Amino acid sequence: MKLTLKLLLVVCALALARVEAAAAAATCACAESPTVSKAKDRAEAVFVGTVVESHREMTAQGFEWRVRLRVEQTWKGATDDEIVIYTLGDCALTFETGKKYLVFARRQDGRGRLVTDTCMKTAPLDASADDVQRLGRSRERAAATAPPKETE
Repeated sequence: MKLTLKLLLVVCALALARVEAAAAAATCACAESPTVSKAKDRAEAVFVGTVVESHREMTAQGFEWRVRLRVEQTWKGATDDEIVIYTLGDCALTFETGKKYLVFARRQDGRGRLVTDTCMKTAPLDASADDVQRLGRSRERAAATAPPKETE
């Protein structure tokens, strides 16, 4: 009986998570789906990065995600080895530590920090191969491509 009850609770929790995810996706309506060229023009920074750290923070406006990425390729504006971006609102993307993403980010009005969401074309790299190809040649980051230094 206890096992059946536990199993029922797990199934209910999974079903609730799917309903919440579907509701969030339904409320995330992008005004348009920009072309890669238009997304690049609108962005302050365009790069491929690997998530080093991702965590949720509580702010006066609600929850947001703070994501630190190690920059590996850049097309625009990503001059540092690591960049911190924030995801906001209903169209926020969840970033997984260790996973690579193609990021299009803009400066947040009044705060100056980089923000992104799914409407800007930010997505996991494995789902963005066509977008990377459309962006053309990138600049590889020396820190991302250099072999590790040997120590004696």
